[in-house]
Amino acid sequence: MLKRLVLISVAIILGMFCAASLADFFYPDDWRPVAATVLATDIRSSRPGTPQWSLMADVGYDVAGRHYERKGLEVFRDTDFDVSDAERRNWPSGRTMTVYYRASDPRVISKWANGGRQAVTVLSALAVPVMAALGFFIVSLARARARKQSSAR
Repeated sequence: MLKRLVLISVAIILGMFCAASLADFFYPDDWRPVAATVLATDIRSSRPGTPQWSLMADVGYDVAGRHYERKGLEVFRDTDFDVSDAERRNWPSGRTMTVYYRASDPRVISKWANGGRQAVTVLSALAVPVMAALGFFIVSLARARARKQSSAR
C-alpha cells in the first residue's frame, strides 16, 4: 500500500512538472519593457457580489516608432472605493510607468514582466492533483458500483 502511495505521489509530482513545462512552452514569453504614459484614469467596479474597485488607467506607449494606446489597464484594486479613489491621486495624467509588450504583437501589454505567464504555469500545475483526485473519485465510484452489482447477483 505504501509503495503504491509513493508511486502515485511521484506520478502526480511529475505530472505537475510536465503541466507547468507545457504551459511555459505554449504560452508566449517574449515580453519587453517599455515606458508608458498615463493618459487618464477611471475607477470601476471589478467584481460582482462583494464590491471590489479597480483603478483603471488608459496608457500610451511607443514601440519601434509606432504609437499604441491601451484603455483600461488595471493598476490598483481594493474593496474600499475611498481607498481606490485616494490611490487615483497617485496616477495623474502624464505619469510614466513601465509596462511589458508582447514582441510578436505590441498591442498586447501587461503590468508583469512575464505577461502574467506565472499564473498560467501555477494554475496548470495545480490542476494535475485536482484532476488526479477527480479521477480517483470516479474510479472509486465505478468500483463500488461494480461490487454492488456483482454482490446483488
